[in-house]
Amino acid sequence: MPTHVRDLFSSDNFEERRSRRVSYKRHQRLFVPAHRDRVLVRDHRVRENLLVAESSKKVVDYCSTGLQREVAPHMRKIVTDWMMEVCEDQQCQPQVFFLAVSYLDRVLSSLNIKKNQFQLLAAVCILLASKFSQVVPITTEQLVIYTDNSVTVEELKSWELFVLEILGWELYTPTAHDFLDHLGKCDVDTKRQAETIAAMAATEYKFIAAKQSVIAAASLAAAVQ
Repeated sequence: MPTHVRDLFSSDNFEERRSRRVSYKRHQRLFVPAHRDRVLVRDHRVRENLLVAESSKKVVDYCSTGLQREVAPHMRKIVTDWMMEVCEDQQCQPQVFFLAVSYLDRVLSSLNIKKNQFQLLAAVCILLASKFSQVVPITTEQLVIYTDNSVTVEELKSWELFVLEILGWELYTPTAHDFLDHLGKCDVDTKRQAETIAAMAATEYKFIAAKQSVIAAASLAAAVQ
């Protein structure tokens, strides 16, 4: 197949797919997670678009400005650590956690909540990020269990629509995980370590106003060293 034609297709494991034989059973459901597309990663226009989109999503210092009167930085640390544990336990794609934290900060940057609503909001953010990024999303029933039944399925469904309205139904936002693929070639272990460092940074309140591209670059530099 000509090169210019191949570039029109998603290139994830293109050569491997052609030689691989996959057997199907009738009515069998296949869950195939998204793969890294080498064509998109090599295109500098994608990186430029990520940088532009990054600037359009505003997160403010909602604790220091008084926007959140019942939410403190240490509470955010506890909640985001819990979010990470849920995503890890469910073996979610890394992007799920990064998106969920982004939703959390965007909502808290524009809406005052009560302390007893914090975990409910975090659970809804995981639910939305999971639906957006996962082939098989986390269910509301599972999230209720992770909250020790402190929230209900009805509350999750109600707040899901509420949070979507706050976010303006804009569920995609560039995260540190997105930028890692565009910062140069690195081996799998280095990238995994950079993802871990970036995820740890996402749980720290002092980094909420930092650009995701900067966090990704710093995480990759730390992983390489």
